[in-house]
Amino acid sequence: MKNKLTLPQFTTLFDTEEKCREYLEKSVWGDTPSCRHCGSLKVCRITGKSARPGLFQCEEKQCAKQFTVTVGTAFQDTHLPLT
Repeated sequence: MKNKLTLPQFTTLFDTEEKCREYLEKSVWGDTPSCRHCGSLKVCRITGKSARPGLFQCEEKQCAKQFTVTVGTAFQDTHLPLT
């Protein structure tokens, strides 16, 4: 049987948006992110001051869409924080 987390333990582990996003990315993709639109493995992380955290772009010419790990999930169109 897996160890169960108490609510205080859970909120300590996932107390920031960054920790939540990193956990989702690892759970969904493992070590290899893929485009949430076309499934391509040819993606790059977008960084910089104006880029939101966790933003990727597909490098396939036919797609070239930007995405985060929340695309295609219940979190996609919500403004609620992951925490």
